[in-house]
Amino acid sequence: IQHDELPGWVAEQLGLLDPSPTVREAVAQHPRCAPGLLDRMAADGDVRVRCAVAEHPGCPPGRLEAMAGDGAVPVRRSVASSAACPAAGLDRLASDPEVAVRRLVAGNPRCAPGRLRAMTDDVDLLVAATAAGNPSCPAARLEQMARHAEIFVRRMVAGNAACPRPALQALAADREAHVRYAVANHPGCPPDVLAALAADVIADVRAAVAGNPGCPPSLLPGLARDPDPLVPPAVAAHPACPTTLRERVT
Repeated sequence: IQHDELPGWVAEQLGLLDPSPTVREAVAQHPRCAPGLLDRMAADGDVRVRCAVAEHPGCPPGRLEAMAGDGAVPVRRSVASSAACPAAGLDRLASDPEVAVRRLVAGNPRCAPGRLRAMTDDVDLLVAATAAGNPSCPAARLEQMARHAEIFVRRMVAGNAACPRPALQALAADREAHVRYAVANHPGCPPDVLAALAADVIADVRAAVAGNPGCPPSLLPGLARDPDPLVPPAVAAHPACPTTLRERVT
């Protein structure tokens, strides 16, 4: 079944009529399984088969939207994690009674900004944190979430690739080193914020600054003299580190 070529008539016979759920699941997982067949297999009585249908990149969006109402939690999880799931399906799953489903929706790159904004208020902390870590989360909400009481949430905001400058500036002064470390690792961290973090009391944070490709070259000589053994090697690995400086610290 996993052969590159799977004739349509063979796939249809096996996918719809074979008595073995394992065989039908394999058909639904085949990269060349036709969208029309996937659409029909979505009504399969076996949960594993329906999960395979929902996880297939060729599953029709309309079918995924319908499968968001499946009675089996594993199927709804598969739909919630699908990059092809339409907005209407994700909207429905965003209020799913199962926390695991909502977490997957919050992490889905296709989740709409407005929906993510609402999910940052979810009663489950991991759902809220996952929404705050989604690059599609509105910038204004990320700035608010940068002041969240929970460390984990603030760390997710700091690690968000779309985290706005004001939030990064606020998080760079966070009392928790894990949060500052995430800021120091952020690819879009402003040079002035990196300069402030280069003097952080925690060596891991300073090493993260030295290893950040956006670290201003002017900071590298000072970081190369850092007494902690974690920092100089990070300086040497920086793409802008001068050869003479690299030779001195290695």
